[in-house]
Amino acid sequence: MRAPEEIVDDQIEAYVRRDGSAFAAFYEMDAVCGVLGSDEVIARGRAEIETVWTRSLGRSAFEFRLANRIVNGRYVVDHEVITFPDASVIQAVAVYLVGQELIRQVWFLRTPASASEA
Repeated sequence: MRAPEEIVDDQIEAYVRRDGSAFAAFYEMDAVCGVLGSDEVIARGRAEIETVWTRSLGRSAFEFRLANRIVNGRYVVDHEVITFPDASVIQAVAVYLVGQELIRQVWFLRTPASASEA
């Protein structure tokens, strides 16, 4: 059995290579990607994950940096920083639930644009 963080690291490597098929292969067939604290589903199932991320990865070049990580059992919580050529930056928090060999679920934390939206 592989460590959860190794599985997440391999998924991140596929993301950085901009390989949507390889990225999706690290998810269980019925995996769900959603927004933490809501019922919003970004993608349901490996096929839809591949479609959504392949489209996203094709938009523009980027630089990925893992700013911080917490591992608690089968959960991996990553603070990810994505920088684009125009210097725009996305700070993402991803909470992965990893099964025996693949990612079961991932939730992304949406940060309000301003304190008044919190």
